[in-house]
Amino acid sequence: MNTSLVENWTGFLALEKEWNPLLEDSRANSIFLTWEWIRAWAKIMDTSTQPFLVVARDNGGKLAAIAPLYLTDFRLAGAISFRTLRIMGDRATGAEYGDWILRADCEQESAQCLLDCLLEHASEWDCLWMPNMSGWSGCRETIVAACSRKGLFSQTRKRDFSCISLPGAIETFVEMLSPKRRKVLRYQARQFRENPDVTCVRC
Repeated sequence: MNTSLVENWTGFLALEKEWNPLLEDSRANSIFLTWEWIRAWAKIMDTSTQPFLVVARDNGGKLAAIAPLYLTDFRLAGAISFRTLRIMGDRATGAEYGDWILRADCEQESAQCLLDCLLEHASEWDCLWMPNMSGWSGCRETIVAACSRKGLFSQTRKRDFSCISLPGAIETFVEMLSPKRRKVLRYQARQFRENPDVTCVRC
């Protein structure tokens, strides 16, 4: 398996046609890791945001894994700065379930290759931070195991998760809300409709 590091947006854009098919072949399949989500995020980020994607291909040249990372500064207590790797599309979007995208038929091998590549460039970053990972994709276990094999320190923390079943129509959902929440929702919707800079498109 061959790995490479992509540190510019041109290299990121070159992965467009392969990205979603790989995601669909992985256990990380989530809207927050789709090409469209991350591309939209990239458009609103400032130019100082640096991609730090690690890409792995099998011996036949087929895309096997992506660690969709970017490099940013994280300040501890507003003073100590760390060069931190984070999952693309996470900040200012409400995204959850950040993950490495590993093809299902070669998860362990490709995760190890991604980590090896990151270690080859260890002088460029201080820590990897992946909040709100899913508990069902196996990514946490795979990454922690790969770190353990390399003697790297890792720390994880479980968080409670909750969900609600949504009805089939938005009108039914609105009726489920409290009167106060419905009033706020109507106000916010009116603000959007009256804003000339906002266009709503049904997807």
